[in-house]
Amino acid sequence: MSLLTIFIVFIVAGVIVFLVRKAPFIDADWKNYISYGVLLVVVLWLLSIFFNLGSIGQQRVGK
Repeated sequence: MSLLTIFIVFIVAGVIVFLVRKAPFIDADWKNYISYGVLLVVVLWLLSIFFNLGSIGQQRVGK
């Protein structure tokens, strides 16, 4: 995973949030929910990259 990929994801997420905020046919309450949803997806994606959350279920405790 390169730094360029992370940068592109931030730009795409920003564009999505910008377009949702400017859309006249979406209710104001839903605009906030969609913006927070995009933010949550990006944060979870970053956490999965940096902390390798995919291998949590494979950890063994004990002998």
